[in-house]
Amino acid sequence: MVWDNLLEQGVRGIHNVLKNRGMLSGEIELPKKQVLIKDDKRFSSRSTITGLLHKRVQLGDSVHVGDELAYVSDPASGATESVTSNHCGVIFSLITRDKVTSDDTIGSVLQTGPCKPHGTEANIETEI
Repeated sequence: MVWDNLLEQGVRGIHNVLKNRGMLSGEIELPKKQVLIKDDKRFSSRSTITGLLHKRVQLGDSVHVGDELAYVSDPASGATESVTSNHCGVIFSLITRDKVTSDDTIGSVLQTGPCKPHGTEANIETEI
C-alpha cells in the first residue's frame, strides 16, 4: 500500500535530519532514488465553504481533471460543495480533519505526466 511506504520514507527522513543535526546517533540512510517535487507539478484543491468533509479519495489514488476529491456539507445551512481535482496525477497529500473551513486545502495532486484514461494508474517511479 502506498500509505505504508510513504510513512516509512517519512520516518526515515526525520531520522536522517536528526542524525545530521547530531540529535540521533547513527549513519544517514539515503534512498536509492530521491525525487524532488517541483512547485509547478503540485496542485492543491481547496474548499470554499465551512462544513463537514466527506473524502472520496485516499493517498496514492490516481485522479483526473474533474474527479471529486471530497465534498463538504454545512449542516446548518444545508449548503454542499464538491471539491474536484484541477489536474491529472496522484493524490500525495490529504487533509485528515473531518471539519474544514473556507479556503482549507483538501488535498494536493502531484502531476505525473499527461492525463491517462480513467481506470489506469500513474507510475510514480517513472512519471514524475
